[in-house]
Amino acid sequence: MKSLFLVGLFFALAHHLATAADDDDVTTSQLMRDAARIIEMARQGDNIEAGRQADVVFRSAARLHQEKEDISSLEMYEHALRLSPWSVEHYLGYADVLKSLGRDEKAEHWVRSAFQRAEDLGTREKARKWLGLPSSAVLPAYSREGRLRICLVRIGQPPDWLVHRCGIGLENTMGIPVMLLDEKIALPQSNRSAFRRWASQLRKDIKWNDPGLAQFARQHGLPSGDLSDHQVVELVEALIAEARPPEELANFRRTKLQLKESKYDEQWDVEKLLELVKAHANESDDPDVIWLGISSKDLFTGDSNYCFGAAAGPPMCGVNSCARFMADFNQEPPDAERLCERLLKQMLSSVGTLLRVPRPIDPTCPRSYPQSLAEHDAKTLNLCPDCRTVILSNTGKAVPPLPDKVFEKVSSPK
Repeated sequence: MKSLFLVGLFFALAHHLATAADDDDVTTSQLMRDAARIIEMARQGDNIEAGRQADVVFRSAARLHQEKEDISSLEMYEHALRLSPWSVEHYLGYADVLKSLGRDEKAEHWVRSAFQRAEDLGTREKARKWLGLPSSAVLPAYSREGRLRICLVRIGQPPDWLVHRCGIGLENTMGIPVMLLDEKIALPQSNRSAFRRWASQLRKDIKWNDPGLAQFARQHGLPSGDLSDHQVVELVEALIAEARPPEELANFRRTKLQLKESKYDEQWDVEKLLELVKAHANESDDPDVIWLGISSKDLFTGDSNYCFGAAAGPPMCGVNSCARFMADFNQEPPDAERLCERLLKQMLSSVGTLLRVPRPIDPTCPRSYPQSLAEHDAKTLNLCPDCRTVILSNTGKAVPPLPDKVFEKVSSPK
């Protein structure tokens, strides 16, 4: 039996839809029909596909709120959140409806969740203003005053909130003043497609001479030869599903989703971005500064599939990327604190390299080399004794104890 919500939705809206303008009537009606279809899909057991289409249900909920149908909007938001509970970008819309219905305490709970979790500036700023929180601390602008300093340089459009927050964390962790260059370095054209590279590697691994391959391909609706990149991926996915363990198939599908997402398909050669940062460093002629470029684009070096960053000198320059630290890249729940920690660990690694600190053997040190994102996450923010000793020897500055609140500004640079 269908829920009262599904059965009664159109009756509850019938009068409103009948009196709406023609264009709005069509749009709203279609949204309601599509949302009801997706909700019913989940009721029939296909929660995965329904979850993929949850955005339609969220849009329907927002439309109902816009049309002052707040009870129906509330029910629609709750259906959408059951389908896709980590869609943090919709928490504020849900909170808006709760507030309209006088449920202020519950609304505040969802706004706080949005502020703590969201990785995008728009959601974080709206949540901050709603909660009446002060503006986040920002880094001082670059100046030529002082001895050893770190200056962050934005390459393209990385999230400003993330750059400032991690810069403050870097200063608190290293005990070295951190500044921000006002001007941004323009992002050049990308150097390759990650998806095409991956498909090319898969193509090389296929045993094309296997007599059963042509029949297998036809059984899965694919041609037996001259396959496109997307068809190669489909074929390999089918082969893995047929003969390999489930976890291998899950990993393959995760990679496919990552690389088919156009936002992350393009990759930039980290060495070329490093040259841009070095050009600025040479022009500035400030030998006491470590210049650290921050990008939101996916990077690679040489023949590697990807890299988190690189550093080289002189002059002392590095480039770090937050792309593979983002929740949407890894299909995981958003977590702003986790994102900050991931990027800060990479920044600490690059700065240590530029200060001529050898790689540590302690795997929990933020400067240890990770073989995967899981190993990167397993590291702490606390520099190991060996790194601290070398930094003191090379700079004359002792690394301070790790503060309880790494990302909160506690003092001005001296």
